[in-house]
Amino acid sequence: MLRNYSNFLVPIHWFCPSCDKKRSEYTTDQHTHTGLGEIEERIKEINANVTLKFEQLKKEIQEVVLNTAHESAKKYSDA
Repeated sequence: MLRNYSNFLVPIHWFCPSCDKKRSEYTTDQHTHTGLGEIEERIKEINANVTLKFEQLKKEIQEVVLNTAHESAKKYSDA
């Protein structure tokens, strides 16, 4: 089990890169950014696009394999 020891660290030199606040200026519960939600939404959008593209490529590959198999079968049946 992981434990969060960040509350025991000396917060003097720690800054949040997004809001440029020292860690001592807020607690972890108070520290949220609307930008994080936007990032999560963008990640979901990218993942959906990747999944869609993967499915399209998979269908194209299946069609090529099927067409190749039909062409090969036709050549052997004609011979």
